[in-house]
Amino acid sequence: MPRPDVILDYELPHRYEELLAFAPLVQLSPTRMSWRGQFKLIANIVGRQRQADELVEQIGEEAERLRDGLKRRYGAPGSAIVWEIGDHLAYGIAASHGRGAQLMYGELGYRLPGQFKEQNIEHKGYVEVDIRDLAKHKADSYLLRAAQINRRPQID
Repeated sequence: MPRPDVILDYELPHRYEELLAFAPLVQLSPTRMSWRGQFKLIANIVGRQRQADELVEQIGEEAERLRDGLKRRYGAPGSAIVWEIGDHLAYGIAASHGRGAQLMYGELGYRLPGQFKEQNIEHKGYVEVDIRDLAKHKADSYLLRAAQINRRPQID
């Protein structure tokens, strides 16, 4: 079985010693590092800095085009909630937990609703809500992701 050159980890709880037996371990921190920073770090590790810089520039240009189009059509970006919805629970997702939230709150300029900030979503990464209480959480825009949720959201 081929061995990996490096293992990327999102600071998930497990036995690091077992992973280190296979390859060097690089921990990425989505709560302390932007997606761009993570992307560039990975590119640096695999020797693809130029390609990464080109892709980040293209993504920035596309985000600017999309942001301008949304602004013309709907006005300035307001508040937004990225929901991951299961059978009985829903999770409002912060930028650090993926699901497109990093793009909504970063590149597209939307902001978290005040009630989520009060619940410390940016530190925890998500807010857990009973599905019956979704309507209590108001925002100007919503991004929904249906999922089978058996446990709290993991970083993706």
